[in-house]
Amino acid sequence: GSNIIKRVLVKLLYKGGELSPNEWAVGNLYYDATDPDNPYKFGDAVTTGQTHPCYYYWNWNTLLPRDQTSSSLVPVGDPCTKVLPLGQWRTPSSQDFTDLLAVHYANPSVPSRDGGAVYFTTSNGERVYFHEAGEITGNCNVSNRDDGHYWSSTTYSNSRAYYLEIDERGGTGAGNQVTSEIKTQARSIRCLRNN
Repeated sequence: GSNIIKRVLVKLLYKGGELSPNEWAVGNLYYDATDPDNPYKFGDAVTTGQTHPCYYYWNWNTLLPRDQTSSSLVPVGDPCTKVLPLGQWRTPSSQDFTDLLAVHYANPSVPSRDGGAVYFTTSNGERVYFHEAGEITGNCNVSNRDDGHYWSSTTYSNSRAYYLEIDERGGTGAGNQVTSEIKTQARSIRCLRNN
């Protein structure tokens, strides 16, 4: 008899947390250059303020992270659409963030005042955390570590776009708002898809 070895390529398909009417990725988008067949991935959930390597930070509407694009806005495109399965995930619009805050943040769920993260409770009781990961305005040095800045897909002007600012202290005077900033600054991206 002969032994036959079969090799099967398994591609990871992500599932997120359902915050009606959308499903949000549990972790931030990053780019894994060591895996050319599947470079667009989600990190794990982070429940405290934590910075990341440069490949977790993206200029607005660019297909490559800051470590590969510097402050450039090319190549243009939504990197969330590149996560497997292709074309199912997208970068949230400013309205997606506004809706998220209005529905799930009327009564803030803050794990601790200095934990560096806020969470939203999903329909099945799980939590989707948004943490303070800072931003990059220079060459891969993370600054403004007291906030989490998450890009939206919505442009504000030629040079600015909307993003979600997370401040774990909660309340109206301490962040947790949709605002705008310069597109060439690098921020986190939290992908979502429609249920």
